[in-house]
Amino acid sequence: MTMGGERKYGAVVIGGGIGGLCCAIDLLARGIDTCVVEQGAKAGGAFSSFRRGKMLFDTGFHWIGGAGHGEMMYPLLCRYGLEKLPWKRLDDEGFNKIYDDKDVFAIPTGVEHFQQRLSETFPDERTSIADLSATLKHMASHLYDSLDPAWNIMENPLFSTSAFKYLEQKFHSPRLRSLICGCAANTELLPRLPLYSLLQSMASFLQGAYRLQGGGQRIVDTLVQHILSLGGTIKTKVHVNGIVLDGDAVCGVTTDEGELHADLVISTLHPSITIGMLPESKSIRGIYRRRMTRLPNSRGYFTVQLQLKPSTLPYRNYSLSIIDSKEQLFVNYAYPEAGGPYAQNIDLLVPMEWSDVSRWSDSRYGHRPEEYYTFKQRRAEECISLAGRYIDGLSDAVEHVYTSTPLTWRDYTGTVEGSAFGVQKHYDNLAGTILSSTTPVPGLYLAGQSVTLHGMLGTMMTSARLSEKLKLEN
Repeated sequence: MTMGGERKYGAVVIGGGIGGLCCAIDLLARGIDTCVVEQGAKAGGAFSSFRRGKMLFDTGFHWIGGAGHGEMMYPLLCRYGLEKLPWKRLDDEGFNKIYDDKDVFAIPTGVEHFQQRLSETFPDERTSIADLSATLKHMASHLYDSLDPAWNIMENPLFSTSAFKYLEQKFHSPRLRSLICGCAANTELLPRLPLYSLLQSMASFLQGAYRLQGGGQRIVDTLVQHILSLGGTIKTKVHVNGIVLDGDAVCGVTTDEGELHADLVISTLHPSITIGMLPESKSIRGIYRRRMTRLPNSRGYFTVQLQLKPSTLPYRNYSLSIIDSKEQLFVNYAYPEAGGPYAQNIDLLVPMEWSDVSRWSDSRYGHRPEEYYTFKQRRAEECISLAGRYIDGLSDAVEHVYTSTPLTWRDYTGTVEGSAFGVQKHYDNLAGTILSSTTPVPGLYLAGQSVTLHGMLGTMMTSARLSEKLKLEN
């Protein structure tokens, strides 16, 4: 359809990350002509991969939980055509090995197995461990209840319970609490984190942990091909400047290439950026704008990506979580592109606050001051030294070192303050931090990990839930 000589879409999706791509597939499956607009050179966002020489590195994807048949992620993978990708299951006897000041503890696959191993190590806490296991099983079996539009997040007590307080009150051993957190290595345990956020991640990984041969780019490429096969459009290197209203309802977006007309606009950008694109309208009250601009953001990561010398370091089919007295480090081995017994590259991740790099926030990639690079080099050396205590021969095996900070994430993925998990969720302020996909502007919706839950599972669930909501509204 054309409008004023220009094509009109049924929907425009702002942002070509995994959330935007999944939303587009859902819309196209319902026969809605959809265009995805991505400002980067290619779609994918944090799930895209990049090459340095002949080596493939992931931007943000490392592993997922529950990707096997009958597991938590599997229905979503089927929904978006990802179930047949070469998922590589990690060791069931220990998919994540946690090293702390006392010893190493291998987290096994299976809630019952996990419960048994914890109970053997902490016999005085058997009852609390059993209660935790029962909660994890219940969560896994009821995950898809949230796709019912009548489902109310505020009525789930796991959202209004502090994960931090739950662990402190439930378990007496500090080490046990630390090991439980290590089972969900990519979830930041802050005092206001909802218990649901922690347990959802745990429940999925305990069903089975998986890497992907070819990395996150295979996910992106598969989603892109799915969109194109359904007749969708993906525009890259196009920046959305604003959202256009007809009266108080959405009628499209403006870009640096002109206007795109649409009946629906779904933004996967940070809510504050989305609301900032709106002109003044009586649909958007000042209190709503202020709420969106004041949302708390989760912290980012400092990532050290190590390219290894050929055939020097054996590949490990598990991840490492190092809980040092001064540092926490997550170690992920990328699955070798061609298989084989040797690792090709390893990522080292340590949490990093925006305040650690905010002094250089006015700079852009490739044009940073020298002190920034000195800072990164020092932090990289510290991370490699710490990882080297648990990986024999690591230092001698490193051929090239690449690093990124929250500044890098901000510039490449457009995330506010380089946040790794989007908007930070607060158990005691659910209405203020867990957002509705529906906005006060008719035709404008929010998606992406800032809305409800983070990670691949949370982002896909948000996209699927929005689709079910749109079926009722349209």
